[in-house]
Amino acid sequence: MVPEACFSRAYASLGDRSRSLIKGLIARHYQLDQPMGPLSWTLDEHYPTMRRESRMAPVSFALLLVDDSMSAPAFLLAALIPALCARVPHVLVAWMGSRSAAPDTLLTACELAGQERVAAFGPIQVQRLLDACMADGRPGVVLYPGTAALARLLQRPTLAERLAASTVRLLALRRPWRVALWRDTADIPPADDVSLLYGVLQWETNRPGQDTHESDWLAFCNAERDLLVCPDERARQGGAAVTVATGSLGMWRWPGLGPQAFLVCNEVFSPA
Repeated sequence: MVPEACFSRAYASLGDRSRSLIKGLIARHYQLDQPMGPLSWTLDEHYPTMRRESRMAPVSFALLLVDDSMSAPAFLLAALIPALCARVPHVLVAWMGSRSAAPDTLLTACELAGQERVAAFGPIQVQRLLDACMADGRPGVVLYPGTAALARLLQRPTLAERLAASTVRLLALRRPWRVALWRDTADIPPADDVSLLYGVLQWETNRPGQDTHESDWLAFCNAERDLLVCPDERARQGGAAVTVATGSLGMWRWPGLGPQAFLVCNEVFSPA
């Protein structure tokens, strides 16, 4: 486990502005995925020929595997906060690498979100942890970056077969690759803020200036992309899978990943 001293050092290294940006990002996520009320509940629905009872409860655990591809706050928090809002009782963030190499932004984002259970694992430790999760027999969710290295580990024949037969559900997270940043004014948003929140991405950018025409923007914003960051007044025109206005910098949503992904549902069908 990463000790408290590492969290304290990481927190102090970022400074007030960086911490404020991460706090604002966390607050926006909690507005989207508000913490659920009761830990379990039953939905009773009546139809002309049958009755359905749906019993829902959070999974027993969520394991979030993180490497450099998704350690930035934008990607980490978009996976972590839905699990916290679903009130999963045991959540662990596992950094894939040495403890000393865990990014300050990752540790600070976890601490500010209230997630202080962070571990540093190598591939062998990950496999052992998965073995322990499967042996426990309770339902859980494992989120992992869809990188070649992790895919090779999880697709080893014996491990893949046991995972497929277990109550552990795997969800691969693919980081956005087609990303673009449009600026009407140079350095708004600041390059440091973009780098802090999104990490290292190969942004396609424009060159703001007087020679920029509205047709340039329309061609830029309508291109097929995973993520587009642009000024607030242009955001509604964005055609990317996720468009983020400057005033909401750092937002990202993993497709289909919300608190519902961390729920177990048991259904009972009976005559009306």
